[in-house]
Amino acid sequence: MHPKQQTLQPHHGGTETQRGAATTKALRSGDREIGRSGDLEDREIGSSGNRVIGTDHRGHGGRRSQRKIGSPKKSSSSTLRTVSAILCCLLTISLLPIAMHAQTATVTGSVEVTADRNHARQKTSNAGVVVWLTPMGQSGSARSNSVSLAKERFTLLQKNKTFAPHVLVVPVGAEVVFPNKDPFFHNVFSLFDGKRFDLGLYESGTTRSLRFDQPGISYLFCNIHPEMSAVIIALDTPYYGSSNAAGQVTIPSVPVGQYILHVWKEGSPAETLKNLSRTVFVSSNFTAFEKLQVPDNASFPLTHKNKYGRDYENPTPPGRVYIQP
Repeated sequence: MHPKQQTLQPHHGGTETQRGAATTKALRSGDREIGRSGDLEDREIGSSGNRVIGTDHRGHGGRRSQRKIGSPKKSSSSTLRTVSAILCCLLTISLLPIAMHAQTATVTGSVEVTADRNHARQKTSNAGVVVWLTPMGQSGSARSNSVSLAKERFTLLQKNKTFAPHVLVVPVGAEVVFPNKDPFFHNVFSLFDGKRFDLGLYESGTTRSLRFDQPGISYLFCNIHPEMSAVIIALDTPYYGSSNAAGQVTIPSVPVGQYILHVWKEGSPAETLKNLSRTVFVSSNFTAFEKLQVPDNASFPLTHKNKYGRDYENPTPPGRVYIQP
């Protein structure tokens, strides 16, 4: 007996060619099933708006899925652009005051000192009129500018029995030195408006100094020489100027903004000067104020008492050394 041998028998499904055709037909049928399933899945994904990464469906459904998946990206990009635009607007608004402050202008104008009716023939001078600008709602930047100017030292010279300059404008907090360049003693004092002080008697070649820490107008005299007088105006703003002989006033580096314009002239009544105040807006289109008519007070007293409230006695004694009474 020969051992039993297992032989491979052909499949009853048909010949090899027939089996290949059947396999191809089955694969095509499965592809259509997958396509329909993918199409349904894609439509469900598109309707829910969920994003699917890595889906490789092909055919009509796959393309529709890719368009649906891309929509949230476009929406996200649009939202980012909107947020960026809003942030830019907010930043621009917040920086606007700084930009306006960075813009400065030189303010100019003129004054005309007019004599009153009783002294119409008397010659007047347009020099020595002080004009200053106070920012409305005084800002910290204006104060800081004033403080930076206050670090400078100002000088009121005494020479030939005269103060030079006669009118000195300083920012609040400034230090003023009073050098004596005459060959004799001086004694500077002020007991009137503004800062009250007495520097005492000091000799030729020496100096005294004083800090003006409050705004105000101080009238200065010498206790030895009655003909000597001066005015120191301490202002809480760095934006000021004094008129020249032609009446021209220049105030440099004024930031764009709204200000109150003030005027001062020695001898003019306070009420008259107050009425000359006005509101001005400094901009690139406005850098000059109208001519100011400042009345002169010819009856302004030129005499004063000494620091003890008495009349001067023997104002020019012989010799160069004076004894303090």
